[in-house]
Amino acid sequence: MNFAAQLSPVGGHTLLGDSDQQYRDPDGNMLVARDAGQKAALEALADRWPWTLSWQELVDAARARLGRVGRLAAPDLEARIDVLLERLIIQGQARYRIDPVSPAPACTPIRLSEPARRMAELTREDVDAFVSTSGTNCCPCRQWTVTSFRHWTGAAIAAPCSRHC
Repeated sequence: MNFAAQLSPVGGHTLLGDSDQQYRDPDGNMLVARDAGQKAALEALADRWPWTLSWQELVDAARARLGRVGRLAAPDLEARIDVLLERLIIQGQARYRIDPVSPAPACTPIRLSEPARRMAELTREDVDAFVSTSGTNCCPCRQWTVTSFRHWTGAAIAAPCSRHC
C-alpha cells in the first residue's frame, strides 16, 4: 500500500519528543499526536505530499528522522505507524492506493522511428491515410514495423530497417 497525507504541525515545526502536538489538515481538521515515531511519520508524509510513500518507505523515513535527532525508534514503531495510518484513513486525513504516485513519469516516451515519422508527416494532409506502428520488431536491429493503410489500395507493410539489415 502507498499513503499520502498533508498535515502540518500547528506550531510550525515538528517536535520529536513524547509531548502532545497538534496537526492540522488543509480542511482545518485537527489531529493530536504524542508518539515521536508517529510525529516523524507525519512529517515524512507532509514532506512527500502530494506524492505517496509505501509503508516501508514511511517506516524507514520515520526511523531516519528519529535517528537525525538522536532518538532511537521504539521497538514497535511499525505497529505505531499502523495505528497512525488507520486513524488518518478513518478520519479522512490520508489517502491510500495500491499503486504509488510519484513525481517521475512511470514510463518512457514512445520511440517512433524516423521512417514512421516521415510517413506520418508526408500523409498528414491526406484524410484517407492512416499510419500506425505495430508492436512487433521486424529484425534484430529493433526498428518498429510501419503499417500504412489506404482504403483504395489495401495495406502495405514497410520495414524501415529492411534497407539497412
